[in-house]
Amino acid sequence: VSYPRGFGQLALRSAKVAEDAYPYLVARYGWEPAKRTTIVLNDQTDFANGSAQIVPSKIVTLFVTSPTRVSGLEEYDDWLSAVLIHELAHIWHLDMGYGLPWVGRLIFGKYIAMNAYTQAWVTEGLAVYEETVSTGAGRGRSSYVDMVLRTAAAQDKFPPIDQGYRGYPRWPFSNIAYFFGGRFQLWLRERYGEEKLMAYHQ
Repeated sequence: VSYPRGFGQLALRSAKVAEDAYPYLVARYGWEPAKRTTIVLNDQTDFANGSAQIVPSKIVTLFVTSPTRVSGLEEYDDWLSAVLIHELAHIWHLDMGYGLPWVGRLIFGKYIAMNAYTQAWVTEGLAVYEETVSTGAGRGRSSYVDMVLRTAAAQDKFPPIDQGYRGYPRWPFSNIAYFFGGRFQLWLRERYGEEKLMAYHQ
């Protein structure tokens, strides 16, 4: 864990949350990432967010500000756990590689990450799903997200699949991948069971 001066206690807590989540995620996804994942605590913004990458190495960046406005993110029981689980789910999902892609990774490195080429409603949807089922809250339980989906359905403006990407230029903007993608993952679990959902993402 890399952190700015004065955030030592938060760094220790981040490390504990991540260490506790590690065996849980290994068991869920049937995959154990090689080497370490670096967690960077960032105090340079007032926005609640985080990010994850596996190239050139596995790094999770956490903005230390918790949500302060209605955005879907405000539905949490423990913000640090929710955002860490979300970002670690990305690490596991993006890092997985089997068969020919694994052979390609041995030659070209982590640039061969097949799950990284799926649409954002899949990658972000899975991370939202994980933050929901692995914590006491998450966007999958958000009343605000419920309202967004119900309104879209009631107004016959439910977004088609090609709009579920980060950077979508109209309301609800990038949240479209998180809100609709996350609820779709929850629907898949309800319809087909979690075992098949996890097998699909592997």
